Amino acid sequence: VRCLNRLMFEREDVVALGGGGSRIVLGESDARTKHVRKILKAADGAMLRVGVVDYGVEEDAVVCWGEDGSLELTVPETNTEFLAPLQAHQRPRVDVLLALPRPSNLERFLCTSAQQGIGHIVLCNAAKVQGDYFGSHMLVDPKLSKMRTALKEGLEQAGDTALPTVSVAKRLKVFLEDELDALCPNTVRVVAHPQ
Repeated sequence: VRCLNRLMFEREDVVALGGGGSRIVLGESDARTKHVRKILKAADGAMLRVGVVDYGVEEDAVVCWGEDGSLELTVPETNTEFLAPLQAHQRPRVDVLLALPRPSNLERFLCTSAQQGIGHIVLCNAAKVQGDYFGSHMLVDPKLSKMRTALKEGLEQAGDTALPTVSVAKRLKVFLEDELDALCPNTVRVVAHPQ
């Protein structure tokens, strides 16, 4: 049975090997290691789908379990695109401008957006958006790690590696008048009315 999801890694998780190919080593306590062991039940030699955020993918990374419970995934040297950054034409070309949802729904929205192949998300203010929504833990985190985690979860489920970018426009009118044309020049724009 082929796994549809893709294990996702950051570029710093991957070690390029001298003769080509790549290697990823995860400790026994890593959530992905636990997932591969308990859910996927992958044995030595099994093949898994892996990807690097904003880089390439591999359909047949080879599993090797360490004696200490660590997981090693090897990407064959024939995959020369695995550590190549995504080019502009490989990124999704659909962007979304959305009134900031309530904080309890934001994480789910980000995950779903990544699954759907959204390229850029602009979260904006609107008449019914409460001001304290902009104080959400998802938005005030200096490294936006919670937001990135939600987006990566969506990518894992979609099998994609192009991480959507997210920006916040607290003043919708200013954004529409001054920034939208620069962000999306010469594009078709569609408005979805709630009724």
